[in-house]
Amino acid sequence: MARQLRLRLYRALTRLPLTGFLLRIGLLLFRRGSYLIECGWLLSAWRGWPVDAKGRPVPWMNYPTIEFLENVLHDGSRVFEYGSGQSTKFLASRASSVTTVEHDPAFYTRLSRELPSNVELHFEENEESYVERLARCESDFDLIVVDGVHRSACLQIAPHHLKESGIIILDDADREEYSEAVAALRRAGFRQLRLSGLCPVSFRRKTSFLFFRNLDAITGHSEKPEGLD
Repeated sequence: MARQLRLRLYRALTRLPLTGFLLRIGLLLFRRGSYLIECGWLLSAWRGWPVDAKGRPVPWMNYPTIEFLENVLHDGSRVFEYGSGQSTKFLASRASSVTTVEHDPAFYTRLSRELPSNVELHFEENEESYVERLARCESDFDLIVVDGVHRSACLQIAPHHLKESGIIILDDADREEYSEAVAALRRAGFRQLRLSGLCPVSFRRKTSFLFFRNLDAITGHSEKPEGLD
């Protein structure tokens, strides 16, 4: 009986334009099962920092990209990252090792006290040294994340240090300044997958590009996924 009364009240309220709108917004924000709660957006907005629903670090990337990383990374994955932060902690919790380079001295100092033992954190303030840090690594990587400074230059060097089955991720990929570097990867034979959506804290859509040579790098099989160029 009580459930029927609540349902009738809900239907009556939703017929009123403003009341119905505010009610739906409230349900989206606070009702159990809400996407904004389950993905951690609401908690991130409250804290002002990207976390999942349990308060664990996540990258400042769109949620489709975060979900992709959750599925593709495993305890044997080797990751290189341009631009350190919450993403470094997230990657380290899922990969065998993370090598990351940061250009900001204050941020580097803070992170050096917070990162787990499977992370190798480097500080490079000079552009050339920052970009070339990848080339100084001994072996190739399963994943290279480009999410720091000098991104076009980083994209140019990344393919030379990526495993044949590896993936490159460029965040904020729809910026015009990266268009030539993106085109160069396509000319070099990389395929491209665009992932867009809401990201932690922000109210705006963000876009990431995934670059890879073989379909099984992202699907585990040869079928073409939706959104693939």
